[in-house]
Amino acid sequence: MARLTVELREARAELARVQVARERLRFARDLHDLLGYGLSVVVLKAELAFRLLERDPDAAARQLGDGLEAARQVLADIDSVASGRTEISLAAEVESARAVLEAMGVEVSWSRTAAALPAGVDEALAAVLREGVTNVLRHSAARHCSLEIVADDRQVRLSLTNDGVTAASPDHRQGSGVGNLTHRLDALGGRLSAERTGETHTLTATAPLEPALVGGDADRVDPVPRVELHDR
Repeated sequence: MARLTVELREARAELARVQVARERLRFARDLHDLLGYGLSVVVLKAELAFRLLERDPDAAARQLGDGLEAARQVLADIDSVASGRTEISLAAEVESARAVLEAMGVEVSWSRTAAALPAGVDEALAAVLREGVTNVLRHSAARHCSLEIVADDRQVRLSLTNDGVTAASPDHRQGSGVGNLTHRLDALGGRLSAERTGETHTLTATAPLEPALVGGDADRVDPVPRVELHDR
């Protein structure tokens, strides 16, 4: 019994360490997914205001105002990450993406035929769209961007296509965004792919409409009840 008690305590301590590691991964993913987009908008709005400052002060002031609102949203996102409330919706991201891209002079076309989606799928696709738009703003001189969201009886597909892709600089490093999104979609039984043809880039995400049938959570580990970090 003494040996079994020691083994049980060791197992519970190991489960607690796994839980802490999983929480750190969640925090890192959410921080990247939520803040990368907002900070990109702040930087781009500031750059645009700087260029307009001498020839059109009123337009520059409007851009600074938009940048200030984006910065406030970043602060709200930080609070949501810290508290564990990181839900985002696809509908809100579609409207935000259109507004930001059009403000940057990008012609936007979009089509959505998918009806209401399961909460987990909706949030995952919202994260895909946010990361995709962030990359459009950071890594392209896009003139046109198209978004398509379609669904059949089994799955939903989101495709984001933009032109104006430039060659990566020699010191360019691949970020963690694609890895985070792949992780999210894998947990649902979905798939993420990216394709570049000339100066055109397409990001495509698919997810089943009944992700609960896949089973397991994002780390393929069932929840651990009542893990106590103070166990010895």
